[in-house]
Amino acid sequence: RPPYTPVAFAAFAGRNMGKAFQPIRLTPSHDWSKSEGAIFVEAGLWLRPQWYPKKGEKNWRDSVDREVIATRRSVGVSDVSSLGKIDVKGKDAAAFLDHIYTNTMSTLKVGKVRYGLMLREDGHVMDDGTVARMGENHFVVTTTTVNAGLVMQHMDFCKQAHWPELDVHMVSVTDQYAQFAIAGPNSRKVLEKLVDNDADGAADICT
Repeated sequence: RPPYTPVAFAAFAGRNMGKAFQPIRLTPSHDWSKSEGAIFVEAGLWLRPQWYPKKGEKNWRDSVDREVIATRRSVGVSDVSSLGKIDVKGKDAAAFLDHIYTNTMSTLKVGKVRYGLMLREDGHVMDDGTVARMGENHFVVTTTTVNAGLVMQHMDFCKQAHWPELDVHMVSVTDQYAQFAIAGPNSRKVLEKLVDNDADGAADICT
């Protein structure tokens, strides 16, 4: 009788195993978000706040509209630590990144960040993210949350199979760094309160 194909007992019991069945990674601001009543969503293996409802708001749209308007008029802060982060070093690091992104990263100045598209071998978009140049031979690449592992695997494959002669080394630092996005017309004012460096060169709307 059905089922004709055997089903593992773990498949039936999995929902009762909690994190042992489906590990959940938490961002640095998770406890604060939880105390503020955030509604969470699973993103990859991360548990990430989706919106913060306030008293009197009837649905998610009310909360999201309030947060969007506040960001457009003043400033908004979002914990994006779940985004993948890959440390890229070596004298050929810039040349390597030129190979795997559609745009040129070797012309990026130290201390600057550039958005980039990463393609698969068949020309389709694999992922998008930013590349920050920390030093002459040092970059930090960000990826989407879900594709962090895939991008790391792709970069390793390209290094070993396509350009083994390049002096470049990569390591995932997703768990080592917290990451917060600051956006809005007052984002620069917030940033200036947090860092010692001059923020005059920062973007006006999104930092």
